Amino acid sequence: MEIQHLKHYQIDTAKWDSAIENSELPLFYALSWYLDIVSPDWEALVYGDYEAVMPLTVKSKYGLQYIIQPDFAQQLGFFCKAKFSNVYNDFIRKTSELYKYSNIQLNYKNLAITNYNFQTRINCELNLSKTFQDIFKNYNTNTKRNISKANKNNLEFVKDLCKSDLIQFTKRNSIENLSKTQFRNLEQIIIESEKQGVGQGYGILNEKKELLAVAFLINKYNRLTYLVSASNAEGKEKRAGFYLMNELLKLNAESNKIFDFEGGNFPNTASFYKGFGAVEIKYYGLKINKLPWLLQFFKR
Repeated sequence: MEIQHLKHYQIDTAKWDSAIENSELPLFYALSWYLDIVSPDWEALVYGDYEAVMPLTVKSKYGLQYIIQPDFAQQLGFFCKAKFSNVYNDFIRKTSELYKYSNIQLNYKNLAITNYNFQTRINCELNLSKTFQDIFKNYNTNTKRNISKANKNNLEFVKDLCKSDLIQFTKRNSIENLSKTQFRNLEQIIIESEKQGVGQGYGILNEKKELLAVAFLINKYNRLTYLVSASNAEGKEKRAGFYLMNELLKLNAESNKIFDFEGGNFPNTASFYKGFGAVEIKYYGLKINKLPWLLQFFKR
């Protein structure tokens, strides 16, 4: 069977979502409703009757189509049931044939291939099968110290935080300086994931019932993904971020889920996550650049 290249309108979304759901490593990033938000014109490579699939997050510039990793989608790449993993190399080769430029992040199951430019990336995860007491034992000294300081500030943990409060707080206090487009996409993700029954917001309040820190988690495929977080100046001073993470882990201890911190490539964030006992998990980025020299210059 050949690998088909399908334009967006040709994709059977029901079969697509079933393929992701039944793959070796299902990730919500690759579901059709999520891709429709982060990469509205996404295309696809499909093998057989959706036995193996790969989203192509296509963009255009100067009349050139290329693939770029969309914001808020840490890992995409190739998805299949185990018995179809042998066509993975063919998917990468097909991608290279179709597009002169690709810069994408694959998922844990996708290995590096010789003769392609793969870069190792790091994500941090924590297994929540243990009791909270056992999880807490693995916190480092600095994290325990900051939680102890936070406990003296009369903070309050809030579940099911109103999405409008979450969105507005994130807009005012995000350290990532999101563009209007990025923030609009994030807002859509929060709204749609709540509709899908997989998203939930959390917050930390001070004694005056004012928000100091927020987090938004997506609960899907036995993973809790820490998609959004923000703290204001008072929240940082009162260690609200440490308090919030501690409460989230306490709430979900013994759930047999994986807490996916959704980061680890930057030392400061990795240090924060590892302070709670998170371990590093490797995945790969893939860069294909066959552009003419002049276009490569503009691409940089």
